[in-house]
This record gives sequence, C-alpha cells and structure tokens, in this order.
Amino acid sequence: MHNGAVYGPFLENGKYAIARLIGTKMLPDSVRARHILIPLTDRQTGQEIRDDATAKKLADSLLLAINTGSDFAQLAQTFSSDGSKDNGGDLGMYAYGMMVPEFQEFTFNNPVSSRGVVKTQFGYHVIEVTTQKDFKPAYKIAVMAKDILPSDATINTSSINATKASSLQGGAKSLAEYAAKNGLSMIDVPNVIKESDYSIGELQDARSLVRWINENKPGAVSEPFSIGDNFVVATINKAYNEGVQDASIARIAVEPILLKEKKTEIIIKKMGATQP
Repeated sequence: MHNGAVYGPFLENGKYAIARLIGTKMLPDSVRARHILIPLTDRQTGQEIRDDATAKKLADSLLLAINTGSDFAQLAQTFSSDGSKDNGGDLGMYAYGMMVPEFQEFTFNNPVSSRGVVKTQFGYHVIEVTTQKDFKPAYKIAVMAKDILPSDATINTSSINATKASSLQGGAKSLAEYAAKNGLSMIDVPNVIKESDYSIGELQDARSLVRWINENKPGAVSEPFSIGDNFVVATINKAYNEGVQDASIARIAVEPILLKEKKTEIIIKKMGATQP
C-alpha cells in the first residue's frame, strides 16, 4: 500500500464507498501516561468549580512548573481531582480506544517524555507520556460514501409487485409461491406479535403493520405497507390466546437455555472423569 492509493468502490452499511490512503504512521498499541486533572465542573453535582480561563491558566502554570523542575507526582497529589492523584497521576498502561479522543490523540501521537495541556470533556489535563509499547503501522484513510437510492423505476416495480401480492388469496402458501416466482423475499417471523410491539423482526417502526396483524385473522393478506426502504405484504400464520405458550413458540426461548445446561453438564462430567 502506498499513500494516495484508492480502494473501491465497495458496499458498506447500505452505501457505496470509496477509500483513499492518506498516510501511514507507526503508533504504539498501548501507552502509559500520568496527568493532573483540573476540572471546570463538579462531576457529581454539575456545579461550576472554575471558569474555563481560570482552569486553563492553572494547567499552563503547572506545566511550566514541571518543565522547570517541579515534581509531577507531588503536584498531582496537590492539584489533581482525578483518583490517580494518589499514584502521582499515573494511569497505568492502556490500549487505544480506552481514553477520550483528545487525551488519546496526545498520548499515542507524541513520543515518550512529551508533556502538554489538553482539554477534554472532563476539564484540562496536564499530561506526560511515560511509556509506549509495541509499535505497529497505523493508516489514515479518507472515506467517501454515497447512499444507495432506488430509482423511480425500481420503486414503481416494487409497488406494483406489492399490490399484486396483496390481492392474493391462500395466505402464506400463495405469498411464498408469488415471491419465488418474482424473485422477492419471503420472511417467516416466528415471534408472537403483540399489540404493544413497535417492530417485527428486522422491520423497525412497524406500528401500522402490528395494528393490522392484531385486527385480522389467520390467513388474511394485508395491503402493502411502506416500512423504511421496503414495501411489505404480510399474512398471519396463527393466532394465540392468552395462557400457556404454543410449543413451537416456547421452543425459541427455551432451546438455547436447555442446550447451554446440557453442554455445562457434559463439561462437568468430563472434568470429573479427568480428576485423579
């Protein structure tokens, strides 16, 4: 790979994307740093402790004192509001992604012994990078993505297919045959759909369809519903009365639990057999 190389287009999260390599840099995969935290507000009450200018001035003064010979650990014990002050501000080793972005950016992108003042959501930090380990290549990539939008022709065709499907009689069997013949998706949702539900399977914000299901009987075929990017035509397989669950429905929830218990039982037996 070289700087300027372009990759794609490729599909990602329903979008066409193209990526370009902007730069490569060796970065550690873990860092150790110490800091002195000067907050602007009380983290428990949300009350202001000091204004931004005052906090920044104090942090800059502490950095100057450290750079001219003052002991970092002693200043941390005196001025820091972070729990690490009892360890002289030492945060121990941490991996990329464990700190807030501004703090992470400073400690991973500056060499050992670097010091500076960084502002985060918690306030101003006086930071010193003390250790960096296991350097590996890190890549800076720019990505441009574009939503995949259906054409008017696609929308019209889908609408026509949905309208034709909604006119079928015969419930699930007729819909399955129609879907197979026209290259459409037929999805079986094994869950019981309750009146209070807002989603059905992977369909979100499906209240209108939920309402239709609870107002109709098994075998009924719905009118087309527009849900998200889909036209949906539904049929009802079975209706359940309140009380003991149908075995096929109960199995969905119970089977994983029983399998887990059975595996645990087998493992315990095997461990017992290997004991001296």
